[in-house]
Amino acid sequence: MDEGEFRKAPLPVNPATQQSFRRQVRWQVYLPLALGLLALIVLVAVLARGGVGDPSLWADLTLVLMALPACLLGVILLAALVAAGVGVARLTVLLPPYSFRAQRAMSQLRGGMLRAADVSVIPIVATRSAGASARAGMQVLGRLFRRKAGGEDVADGRTD
Repeated sequence: MDEGEFRKAPLPVNPATQQSFRRQVRWQVYLPLALGLLALIVLVAVLARGGVGDPSLWADLTLVLMALPACLLGVILLAALVAAGVGVARLTVLLPPYSFRAQRAMSQLRGGMLRAADVSVIPIVATRSAGASARAGMQVLGRLFRRKAGGEDVADGRTD
């Protein structure tokens, strides 16, 4: 059996467990749904038979029933926002000492990293500084011992 056939093969199921699951679904889902739907149909039939209301009343009732889920969702979202607000209020009281500790630790870490960076750069800076000093010294010496175009010595200022 190659890998493609293995993926397509149905997994074995326990028939007793499957039957028990179907029975539970029937009793716990389909029966209450059917009873609620039947009760709603009977209620509508009794009210319509009794001559209660006109189409406008039924339209208003339908609109209210359609708006109920949105209202429930709104109440749930409002509760979530209130809970988030309370949580943020508690965190603003709870967090400052811990954030101060974290800030102090980061400051110490920054200082240590700056010291380590300075120590690691010292050899390079010293080498370049010595090279620059040597070049500057050579330029000064070159200017001291250089002759002018007219034959004068730069060092003593005499004319030959």
